[in-house]
Amino acid sequence: DFAPFENLADANYRSVQTLSPWGLPSGALAPFRLAVESVNDGHRVSAPTGSFKPNAWGLHDMHGNVAEWTLSSFAPGGDADAPRTVRGGSWSERPHLAGASRRIAYAPWQAVHNVGFRVVCPVR
Repeated sequence: DFAPFENLADANYRSVQTLSPWGLPSGALAPFRLAVESVNDGHRVSAPTGSFKPNAWGLHDMHGNVAEWTLSSFAPGGDADAPRTVRGGSWSERPHLAGASRRIAYAPWQAVHNVGFRVVCPVR
């Protein structure tokens, strides 16, 4: 059960009217968007950092919430304009797609609604 540790689109997702200022013509969310109806974590989309319990290593938000940009090229040896690797899954994916081993390719300039980045710093 991932519920204490992750954020996935849940039963509340369908109650939000629109996620963007431009919305859809009807002002509603697209009916094909996935939601895990059995989950109700109180967040329709992404949740504030630290909203869920840390995992066994004390790390927060490692599954769900947002997928993460990496510096790695998706294909080995890619140049600066090559697609970059995004790891993990987000609130808009099913649990089996939310693991850190999942890889997706996006252009480096591409804005994506469910992708963010993780700030990492050394422990002092």
